Amino acid sequence: MKRLTIIAGVLLLLAGLGLFLAPDLYSLYFARQSKSIVSVFREKHRSTSQDTSAPDNEDSSQYEAMLERFQAYNAQIYADKQSGLADAWSYEQPPFDGLEAGAVFGAISIPAMEVELPLYLGATTENLASGAAVLGQTSVPIGGTNTNAVIAGHRGYHGAPYFREIEKLKPGNTVTIENPWETLTYTVSEIKVIRPDDLSAVYIQEGRDMITLVTCHPYRSGGKYRYLVYCDRTGTRPREQESDETIPEASSAEMEEIPLESSEEDIHSEQMLRLGCAAILILLILAALSSRTSEN
Repeated sequence: MKRLTIIAGVLLLLAGLGLFLAPDLYSLYFARQSKSIVSVFREKHRSTSQDTSAPDNEDSSQYEAMLERFQAYNAQIYADKQSGLADAWSYEQPPFDGLEAGAVFGAISIPAMEVELPLYLGATTENLASGAAVLGQTSVPIGGTNTNAVIAGHRGYHGAPYFREIEKLKPGNTVTIENPWETLTYTVSEIKVIRPDDLSAVYIQEGRDMITLVTCHPYRSGGKYRYLVYCDRTGTRPREQESDETIPEASSAEMEEIPLESSEEDIHSEQMLRLGCAAILILLILAALSSRTSEN
């Protein structure tokens, strides 16, 4: 009877250990999956990115036409002052049917965060689970003056980091975007915390070639605020003053200053707690196995 009790206890401890280690295991799986997706994207578009104008290359011609459509789209939403950016649902919509649903648009690499993710158009639940996603009614990340591609990522998801370590980014750090045509490099210029409904903070800014990274803040807050990292195309200069003709005037609530509260301690504490509990469970399992061995 005692032997059965020890076996049952070991099995329960193993189940508990699995629960504690599940986030780390998923993180490893997600990293491997992301690397594979990005590798396939790079291999597929390597020849196209080298020569998009080859007349004898049907795929190149198609991608050249798609690039023109994206450029026209970026120009149109700038001219329309992003009038369609009105609610959370609009964020999920891809710019148009330029890519089939779930197709990878590119990759985003953030060395300071040690993160490389597939990049999708449209912040659907599926796209955000698979990598980073460009919000609808914001620019497609192909570069160009008067563009701002707003790229969202989870603040950690099922143990995988995604944009969890976004606070490691500081002004001067670089972010790289790979699309089917070229690789674009951006430099972090500003960091801000906003309310979720502050649309004015993510509009295109006249004269700038930008991307804006966005995720929830603080960590494990359930999306109380949004953490924004503004990045300007390397080699361009950020505007010193915004144009009222391009960026809608913000309300007093939107202009309210939100403190830049750090989540680094919470992230570190969570990781240490999980690892500590896993270590205790391992010791208990070893003790139970040792007890059983001594009895035999």
